[in-house]
Amino acid sequence: ILDLKGDHMKIYRTILNLLTLIFIFIYPLIPSYGKIGLDYLLMLIILIHLASLIFFKEERRNLKKNLSLFKEDKILLIAISLNLLMYISLIYSVDRTMTLLNSYRFTYFIGLYLIIGYKIREKGYFKLLVSGFLSASVITAFYSFYQSFKIIEQNLSIDRTHRITSFLENS
Repeated sequence: ILDLKGDHMKIYRTILNLLTLIFIFIYPLIPSYGKIGLDYLLMLIILIHLASLIFFKEERRNLKKNLSLFKEDKILLIAISLNLLMYISLIYSVDRTMTLLNSYRFTYFIGLYLIIGYKIREKGYFKLLVSGFLSASVITAFYSFYQSFKIIEQNLSIDRTHRITSFLENS
């Protein structure tokens, strides 16, 4: 186990913060179906954080300090319980591959929750994350209204063949 310090730590935090911001901003805009997905970016964020536990003693210290806080975080405990149920559902799942992939994805989201909730403590950066997420949501909402009006203008109904992008589709 290594112990890098100084500039390496600043570079790591900048990269983690930047990737998290990109993910938070782009996630509501990119639909979960299709060829473009953000699962790899989410995995990269989690892997960078896991690597930081190997290379930075300060990160290991922070993890030990935060372990006591995890027990008190009801949202985290509920999410972990739900995730365990998702993995248990593999026993009776019809499509085990899909169940496993979605269970992995949910595990990555729990990791992202931990990164945002326990690592990103800078007030300005957290405001930037929230602003980015809300901005992307507003863009998606306006685009949805535009799509709705275009479909109605053509005397069509909104159904599976005329799918409207929505912010909730990815949440």
